[in-house]
Amino acid sequence: MAVEAAAAPLATARLEARSREDHRWAAMALGASIWLLPVLRPGLGTVRPADLAIVGSTAVVVLWLGWSRVPIRTPFAVSMVLFGVAGLVAASVSGHATIGIIAVVQDLLLLAWCLAIANVCRTPETLATVVRAWAWSATVAASIMIVGAVIGLSALSGQEIEGGRASLAFDNPNQAGAYFACAFFVILSAGAIIPRRRRSVMTMIVAAGVLFAASNAAIGGILLGLVVVGILAIARRRGVASAIAAASIAALVVAGAAVAFVRLDVAEAAGESDIRLLRNTLGRGSESAGDRVGRWESLGDAYLQYPVSGYGAAATKAVLDEGPFNDAKGAHNDYAAALAERGLLGSIALILLIASITTRMGSIAVRPLTRGFAAVLGAPHFLAGALVVLAISSLTHEILHFRNVWVLLGLVAAVSLWSREDSASPAAARAIGDGGVS
Repeated sequence: MAVEAAAAPLATARLEARSREDHRWAAMALGASIWLLPVLRPGLGTVRPADLAIVGSTAVVVLWLGWSRVPIRTPFAVSMVLFGVAGLVAASVSGHATIGIIAVVQDLLLLAWCLAIANVCRTPETLATVVRAWAWSATVAASIMIVGAVIGLSALSGQEIEGGRASLAFDNPNQAGAYFACAFFVILSAGAIIPRRRRSVMTMIVAAGVLFAASNAAIGGILLGLVVVGILAIARRRGVASAIAAASIAALVVAGAAVAFVRLDVAEAAGESDIRLLRNTLGRGSESAGDRVGRWESLGDAYLQYPVSGYGAAATKAVLDEGPFNDAKGAHNDYAAALAERGLLGSIALILLIASITTRMGSIAVRPLTRGFAAVLGAPHFLAGALVVLAISSLTHEILHFRNVWVLLGLVAAVSLWSREDSASPAAARAIGDGGVS
């Protein structure tokens, strides 16, 4: 009996050690899938190399969750399931069931991956693994794209024409720009796991990647995101009243800049400029705006055919092909697409998702993180800047199928869920600061 009593603690310790090791492997699997985020081409139909990594890493996490039997959290699940149901109902009503089913399956896969990230990143060590993976993979990807553009190698830059917008292996430059813009803020949010000088170099490289992609939404998102981050920093240090005053001043400056942009014909002047960057960004502003307005008008006409239920997830192009419309393309706006494709139920689901994201980000921004998590995210309010990038980009693109969106939401959910209780010992926190967490 004495031998059995002595062996029990040893067996428990072994189980705990194995659980920690399995947890580490789950985090590494997620890190590997994040490294492959920029690799969308070449693909087989709708299946891309990054998607295979997403499925594989999610499966590893599911196995770990089943083995470890730790508490499982499901942030954003209610709103996204409701979003999927709305898409399926609308697709069945309009006769676009196949398109709708494929789109909803993709939505649920990305949600599962997001939940995997949220549940694995419950300790500072595993959160550090995922944050490092995104920061370094984005830096390497931006470097490759920039080198390709400079030496004129389209296989690396993803440029369709010489001097055009770069996209690396993303589907288009706008997707590349959103990816790098979000990574820009994630790198800035990092704490001791990335030394300050190295972090500065990484942010400059990733910011250059955004410029080479020449996405107006990404560039505007970074600028406005920095403003929001600054306001949050003022709120943390000097209180709400000072933050409101700063926000009011910022709003006046932004409004004045917008008026000056229109009245001074900045877009036209940029389009005639000898500077390639200005031509690729501000110079195409009027053309892009006119294109979006035309698409939204067609979208409104198509929506009137199914004003309550919508006509099905991802079915905009198919519906426009069937009707008397000149340009059959996607909705290019998440808010309009939610209403037109998934009806009133889809719009409600999207509102719930946005409210959940905002609430979780608010809890991160207003309260200090515990010691271990603060070692990983020294400036967590910078994550709000990345969310601003998504909010701006979703006005001109459908970004809910962008894979990096769900990495960011997974990180926000993880920090809001698990940073209330610091699971890292002081020694572990020091190890994170020394770069000892893999």
